[in-house]
Amino acid sequence: MLAHLEELQRIADEHGGHRATGSAGFDASVSYVERLLRSADYPVDRRELTAGGVASANLIAELAGARVDVVILGAHLDSVAAGPGINDNGSSVAALMVIAERLRQLPQPARTVRFAFWGAEEGGPFGSRAYLDGLEPDERERIAAYLNFDMIGSPNAVRLVYDEPGAARGSEALTQLFATYFEGAGLAWERIDLEGDSDHGPFIEAGIPTGGLFSGGIEPVTDAQAARFGAIAGEPADSCSHRACDTLDNIDLATLEEMADAIAHVLTALAAE
Repeated sequence: MLAHLEELQRIADEHGGHRATGSAGFDASVSYVERLLRSADYPVDRRELTAGGVASANLIAELAGARVDVVILGAHLDSVAAGPGINDNGSSVAALMVIAERLRQLPQPARTVRFAFWGAEEGGPFGSRAYLDGLEPDERERIAAYLNFDMIGSPNAVRLVYDEPGAARGSEALTQLFATYFEGAGLAWERIDLEGDSDHGPFIEAGIPTGGLFSGGIEPVTDAQAARFGAIAGEPADSCSHRACDTLDNIDLATLEEMADAIAHVLTALAAE
């Protein structure tokens, strides 16, 4: 994962300090991820889109399972224009890239697994909405679950698991899969309601079960969270969110590894069902 983060940082450094939709940095990020997925022998579907008059793209890679139902794992690939976006959201991109590479080395899963790297989440979510809008009804019905990952390496982290009252039936089971993993690993976690404010929002609206992970943003860590997670109370989980300082130095690699392990565990369970 660190190697992927270093490359995303290099891309930002060489393209004006960011990887925002519509920029050369975003285009270079898309090309990098596409190249890595193809080298892992994934068929990759690059889907162009326009968000607010700005060109963007989604990357979709799929590993066919024995059945037609699909589990989708998604992370947005763009940053804000203010900074390189290494935690937001290079952290999740790096985790999914490594998981995709490892999955290719394993036997065929029961369920089809699809990886989505979204464009234009910042100010959106436009990428995931454009993707769903482009699916035929029968293709939507094939989606058994959507898992979203957005900022999973925050430096003053808390382990937050999506739990949204408005989510479709079946979403609570996804929350419980993550909870069971963290509890078995002896790691504290808590629920969060993001109110659909990331790329999972359109999936909620479409009635698709959703889940995901988040390690905290600009909201101050509470005293109770500090006691449970070993974080600093009163400080944001990530004070560099949407700022120029969201660089490689802003990542907590231990937190990122814990979250990536949880993603791999839940994917293993879902793909085998």
